[in-house]
Order: sequence, then C-alpha cells, then structure tokens
Amino acid sequence: MEPPTLVINTILSVISYNYPPEKLSVYLSDDGGSELTFYALIEASNFSKHWIPFCKKFNIKPRSPGAYFAQQIDVQNITYAQEWLAMKNLYEEMEDRINSAVKMGTIPKETRDQHKGFSEWNSKVTKQDHQSIVQIRVSSKISNAPIILNLDCDMYANDVDTIREILCFFMDEKRGHEISFVQFPQQYNNITKNDIYAGSYSVTNNVDMVQPCIVAPDVSIEERVFVERGWKSLYYNPDRKAFLGVGPTTLDTVLIQHKRWSEGMFQIFFSKYCPFICGQGKIKFGAQMGYCIYLLWAPISFPTLYYVIVPSLCLLHGISLFPQVKSIWFLPFAYVFVARNVGSIAEALSCGVTLKAWWNWQRMWVIQRTTSFFFGFIDTISRQLGLSETTFVLTTKVGTEDVLKRYRQEFIEFGSPTIMLTIVATLALLNLFSLIGEIRKIVLDFEFKVLDQLIMQVILELLLVLINIPVYQGLFIRNDEGRIPSSVLFKSIVLASLACLIPII
Repeated sequence: MEPPTLVINTILSVISYNYPPEKLSVYLSDDGGSELTFYALIEASNFSKHWIPFCKKFNIKPRSPGAYFAQQIDVQNITYAQEWLAMKNLYEEMEDRINSAVKMGTIPKETRDQHKGFSEWNSKVTKQDHQSIVQIRVSSKISNAPIILNLDCDMYANDVDTIREILCFFMDEKRGHEISFVQFPQQYNNITKNDIYAGSYSVTNNVDMVQPCIVAPDVSIEERVFVERGWKSLYYNPDRKAFLGVGPTTLDTVLIQHKRWSEGMFQIFFSKYCPFICGQGKIKFGAQMGYCIYLLWAPISFPTLYYVIVPSLCLLHGISLFPQVKSIWFLPFAYVFVARNVGSIAEALSCGVTLKAWWNWQRMWVIQRTTSFFFGFIDTISRQLGLSETTFVLTTKVGTEDVLKRYRQEFIEFGSPTIMLTIVATLALLNLFSLIGEIRKIVLDFEFKVLDQLIMQVILELLLVLINIPVYQGLFIRNDEGRIPSSVLFKSIVLASLACLIPII
C-alpha cells in the first residue's frame, strides 16, 4: 500500500491546477483496495476547501502541501504569514490524523459512521481480493473527457499551468490532430547532490529529445499502439519541472524498481508491440533500434556479467584476454574505452552533473546490470515458457529518519540480506581478490613482464575495485544499520573464494 499522505499530496496538487474546476475531474485507481487510502481522501477533500482558495489567493507553487511547506519561505507579508501558519497547522493536523489511523490500522468510528463508502470493506476484503475504487478505463467513460492526465501516486504536480501548456500541443492548428499524447520525463525532488543511486536521468532527460518511455512499460505499449495508428507522441521537458516524485532512498528499492522496469520492457519486446513488429513501415529503423535500447535492458546483463567475472578469473590464472600493449590491436580497445568515457563525462558535465555523480552512475550501471536486469531476464523467460506468472513487487516510497539521514549524507543503504545484495558483494570481492592476487605476483615474484600481456585486465579490475569502494566499506568498515549484514559478508566471502579456485584451462 502506498503511504496515504503521499497519495493525497498528489491529488491535492492536481485538483489545485489553474484550470476551470468544472472541466477537471480526478479519479483514483487503488490497486491496494485500502480503506485507509479512502479515509485519507475524505480528509483531503475537507482540507481542499481551505487549501485551494489559499493557493489561488497567493499563487502558491508547488501546490502539493507537503512539498510546499517543506520549502524555506521568507514570509514578509503579515496577512500571508498569518494565513500560511494557519494553513500549515491545518495540514499537519490532517497529516497526524491520517498517520494515526495508519499506525492503528483502523478508521475512527465517527468518520466510518458518517460515510457509507466504508461499507465496501469487510472481513473478507484483502489486498488480493477486493473491489477497486475506480479503474482508469472506467474513469474515462465516467468523465467523458477527450484528454486524460495519467499520474503515479507519488508524482505530484509541480507547475500549476501544466494542463494549459499540454492543451497548446493538442490544439495546434498544424500538428494537433497528429498528437496522441504528451510525455514528460520522470524527475524526483529528493535527488542528492551527487545522485548516489543514479536516479536523476539528467542526460537522458536533456539529451534524448525523442525518448522512449523508460519507466512505464504500460505507457510504452500505448505509445506503440498510437504509432501503429499513425499518431505521434511528443516529449516535453519544460524549464519548470511539471511533475516531481520521490526517488528511492535504499539500494534494495532501486534494484527492485529496475528489475520491474527491465522485466516489463523485455516483455514488450516479446509481444506484438515490439518495435520491429508494430513499427515496421511506420517508423524508421533507427527509431525502432532506439526503443530497443530500453526494451533490451534485461539481456544486457549477460555481457556485463562476463566483463565483471571472466577477466577476474583469467587474471588470477595469468590468462590474457586482450591484445598486448605493443600490438596494433590494442588501439581499438583503448579508443573505445577513452571515447566512451570522455563522451559520457562531457554529456554529464554539460547537463550540470558533478563528476562524482557521473562516477556514481557507473557504479549503479554495473550493479543494476548484474542484479536487477539479470533477474528481470530470468523472470521474463520463465513467463514466456509458462513456468511462472508476472508478479508486481511494490517498492517503499518513504523511509525511517535514520535511513533518510544516511541518504542525505550519500551513504548507500545496503540493508536487508537479499540475493541481489549477495551477488553485489560477491562480485566486488571477486574483483578485489583478483587484483590483490595479481599485485602479489608482480611485487613478490617480480613478474613485471606479465604486465605487457595483462595490463588491460589489471586496469579493468582496478576500475571495478574503485567503483566498489562503498561496497567494501559496507562489508568491513561501516557499523551503522545501513551496512551489509554479516550473513551476506560470510556468504560472499565463501562464494568469491570458491570462484577463485575454479580451474580455467
């Protein structure tokens, strides 16, 4: 279940748009079937009678009360200051009532008796077996609206004029009839300075002007349907971010989220909506390949696993995989390595990203591909073979104060002893053992000649070890609750040691 206060902040931000209220209808599709969410909506409905006039009177931005009151505001107008304080107190009182109900797991009796809607819930209703409040397709028929704005529960409206801006595209005299939908980038309001979990997508949002949907496979399917019918989509990234959400604050949440995305997009690749099928003859081959950059996230895990594992094992046994430095074939490898990284750094810096943030991206690039994408591949293939069914794993949108404090300090929150965390730790230790073993040979056995043959593998292992420094800190140095659990430490040492003993011919 999504945190009810998160849901109502999104709803309050949407119903406060600068748009005629008689033309705006808001519907909630609640997959969790929670009466607590229903109770939060009742509270939000009452609060909105004060909040919306306050927003319009003082032209408040943003109109998510949680985001607005979290800002540092210099209040100079006495009238505004008084009303601001009164509104803040109303919001906090509402928030306390909702959080108290969530904590107790029950709705206040007086509220339950006042609203007949609570009769929909009884002892037989569960999260798996319930009557959803409203489904999206039903919403479209109830409202009879020609245009629908589809939002996730944690993506609040950050710009009060977004609807008017969107309508400009649909009402354009020359191209309006061709546009099927307008797509905005996914952006978060809690990204740290150096983007510890690589969640800002700064380069993608600013460089990819025609960007496939990288976070919502269901919307990606709709886009291909529209393309098949000859309609077009439009990517819009305004200066003031139109929507802002809450980014993951733990590694486990990030990995689960990316597993879900990679799995969903890989399923699209196997469906009739694959760009090479539904896009044939309708969009250019280059655009079809552009979509597949994202749809094939899952199988990309295998070449990444190869480069993380095989060179390490070969280095331990003195087996060279790359050309010698003096060979002319060394140049293509060196060129690709330098060009790729220099180009990537230049893109990041041009988008206002710090160099440390770029480095954090490389770490998450490796971790996600060797865990999330790998399991996304396995689950998708299992589903295609009829061995399993698709499941939807929820991710946590809020964390404890200790977790948030470590997140703001940019410490990776390793947390629970999951199989994906075990893989991360095992691969990091394998790279470390390999590099230490090679350094020992060079220093103690004076095998300097091997550097000419193995220099590329040594550099690769050195980079992987440097990338994994936070993992080693979580294994051996940190003593806070966000460290890697001792059970994972034990298993990863055993697995990495066994891998080092594998004979390679």
